[in-house]
Amino acid sequence: MKKSIRNIITGFLAAGMIVAGSITAFAAPQFEKLPTLVYSELDNLMKQQAAKYVRKDNVVPMLWQGFLEMPVAEGRTAKLYVPQNTPQGAMFVAMNVPSGMDAGTFMEVSGWKAKADEEGICLFVLEPADGINWGSAADEADYVKAAIGAARAGKWLQPGPSIYLVGYGEIGSLIQKFAMENPLAVAGAAFFDASEIDAAYLQSNGAVSFDTDKKKYGVTRKEVPVPVFLANAGADANTKAVARYWAAAAADRNAVSRFAPEGAAVLAGAVRTETRAYDYASPATTAAAWAFMDQYYRYGGGVLSNAISWKFDYSKGGVEFRSFTDSNGIDRQYLVYIPQKFAGQKLPVVIAYHGASTSMRNFFENTLWYNIADREGIMLVFPESSLIPVPGTLGGGEKNPTAYRALWTIEDPSLKLTDYVYAKDLLDNIGMNYPSADTGRFYCTGHSMGCMMTHYLGSTDVSHRFAAMGATSGPLMAKEDTGSQKVPMLHTMAEYDMWSYDLSLDSSMVINAANMWLIRNGLATAENVDAVRRAGYAATTTSGRWNYCDWKNAQGIPMYEYIWVTGKDHVNMPAENELLWNTFFKFWTVDIPTGVRYFKGIAVQ
Repeated sequence: MKKSIRNIITGFLAAGMIVAGSITAFAAPQFEKLPTLVYSELDNLMKQQAAKYVRKDNVVPMLWQGFLEMPVAEGRTAKLYVPQNTPQGAMFVAMNVPSGMDAGTFMEVSGWKAKADEEGICLFVLEPADGINWGSAADEADYVKAAIGAARAGKWLQPGPSIYLVGYGEIGSLIQKFAMENPLAVAGAAFFDASEIDAAYLQSNGAVSFDTDKKKYGVTRKEVPVPVFLANAGADANTKAVARYWAAAAADRNAVSRFAPEGAAVLAGAVRTETRAYDYASPATTAAAWAFMDQYYRYGGGVLSNAISWKFDYSKGGVEFRSFTDSNGIDRQYLVYIPQKFAGQKLPVVIAYHGASTSMRNFFENTLWYNIADREGIMLVFPESSLIPVPGTLGGGEKNPTAYRALWTIEDPSLKLTDYVYAKDLLDNIGMNYPSADTGRFYCTGHSMGCMMTHYLGSTDVSHRFAAMGATSGPLMAKEDTGSQKVPMLHTMAEYDMWSYDLSLDSSMVINAANMWLIRNGLATAENVDAVRRAGYAATTTSGRWNYCDWKNAQGIPMYEYIWVTGKDHVNMPAENELLWNTFFKFWTVDIPTGVRYFKGIAVQ
């Protein structure tokens, strides 16, 4: 359904949305061009941008906000809208502007800008080369792929872990093909008259396997469900075949176990079809698209470690954002979730450190820890890292510089105590603000760089205040050796992780972590730790995807547990967090004054 700009303006006049003689009310906004990034100048540029947007209650913002123009391919651009005070890691909605409209006008009149302001989402609008009229689908195919790839790349702005897609008309069918070719990256999509995709493409694309020479998953593209809303003015063989394609993926016998940790209900309504003509530029159309997509969330990354879930509704309560200035004078923010039905009760506390290139909000949403909290009665705390630049960690290198991300500072010897101080002050701040927090049941976890933080804090006297620690997919990056108490640890890695999971090797950063915990917890000495580690690893047992080994003290209590997960990539699976709580954290308590830890009520000697 293509519309000329004249027809669209006429429609708005009829609806009373534009006063005659005042069409400039919807004039396209002014767009700021995103700058060319130069590696040697990146640190100063990021500091300059941060100074514009950092607030005490939003310490890691998107470093460019407002109406923006991004270069995405040779001579081609896309338009963005980033609402004021948007944090890094916000979700992007990528769409094509309907032919005949410029991107800025479309954002305004369609209601997408208002929706972005209301929901805190970022708009990424693909536009024709001349700003108004699209070429043929064949001519625009490369641009569409490049543009959506640029939206996800995070060169200037850090997007969320997956993306929402909206496609209108013939160019929208290219966006739908992107979803079919990259289903693991799409949280939800809405396509209006964008399903003219032939059967030959559906068959050939659907048969593509995710297997590589080094990674084996046994999954093809057509087996990956994506929540999609398909609306077409008329139905034909192609539109019906497209609907069947998506419906088959959602109904695949393995779909729930592979992709829906919250159960079959998530996929039950994941494909919606309508035979109805929609006005692409109408706010009602935008509302329909968003109402469908807004139900769903996707934690991308990997194949057998990819999850579709219900989108968490912050408006329902239970979530608070706390800010304070730590002892180093750095403004800090953390997210707290207390299930409402447990409000006022004494609760255990799980403190979860996010990884690099992500945020506390992303980690809260990705992990589904809130489901465990709702069931078990747990207070959750997700700290946010800061924008302190870490030398040597600016992204992308000189050939392809990218804006640096919020990081924990443990990699830099001159800065690593910065987040040690934060961790100590955070525990004090929680105690001051939440008297219901049970100090004998504090637990520390994290993923990737958050796992590195957990190892690091485990080497310090901060660990004395945790009953137990446990984290996923991260090696030992730094340690202090100031911790004197035995602190139980559960460490998981992935078969396809960034670092080898194999504890039988002679050395690795993951082995460094294992050795630290074995020595720290009195299970080995510096002289025999390699032999102790290899012996325990040789006794690995396997159940499903879990490959498990542990090291027990003289009482038979597991003081260090290690699990590597078959077919998993470098992500945090919700199932790992269930495992952490159900098999480990819930059994541990500590008496803070004496430092005595208890496992299932038994004092650890």
